[in-house]
Amino acid sequence: MRHVYSVIAVLGIFMLFTAPVAFSQDLDGIWFKVTYTAKGNIEGANEAIGQKQQAKVVNYIQLVYNDVWSTRCPGDFSPFYEIHTWYPDGNVWDYDNGAMNKDDEACYSTHGCPYQGKTFLDKQFVFYAGSGNILYYRGVDVQLGNSDATLTIDIKRGRNDEFKSATLTSIGCSGGFRNANGYTWGSCTIKGKTIDPDKLPDGIPPEGAGVRFTIVPPCTI
Repeated sequence: MRHVYSVIAVLGIFMLFTAPVAFSQDLDGIWFKVTYTAKGNIEGANEAIGQKQQAKVVNYIQLVYNDVWSTRCPGDFSPFYEIHTWYPDGNVWDYDNGAMNKDDEACYSTHGCPYQGKTFLDKQFVFYAGSGNILYYRGVDVQLGNSDATLTIDIKRGRNDEFKSATLTSIGCSGGFRNANGYTWGSCTIKGKTIDPDKLPDGIPPEGAGVRFTIVPPCTI
């Protein structure tokens, strides 16, 4: 059975209303090819600093537009994007969910549930280091990696304001990863660029997995 681990992030915590605002659903279904590069030292016995290790992993992130919450409770929530991270799992591709219970459609997430005003500007902080919004990644030689970074998005538009491309870039990144040699702590970088769905690896459905978090807490307004 497909395991679900979609990372949902609180997007746009501090919005700059003077900047050009991205149209509400510009990024719905957009895919990013994301490279995680990490290096550091293995943690040895008694927290000893062990040998140096490095890893480079390519995962694929899809942004999924969620207006379920804002439709149910327009006074409490604005539309937001879920962030789904797809990774290789043996000979197949899978994606995971940041909720405490993987199969839960409510947002009990360590990565932040949506609040008001969480859509993208054309240039914006997606989330901040130290805020609990950790991106996880996996690869052939990486059982599990985590990156705690300040992540930014930069959207490029055409002459008629149509969406053309976007990049995801980390500003400062720390975390670690586990492989056959143990757990490595250190620094990391995240670099992502939009990719045509037709160029996704075999095994990743171009349409993605759809909206995950559909159970809305009680409205307060």
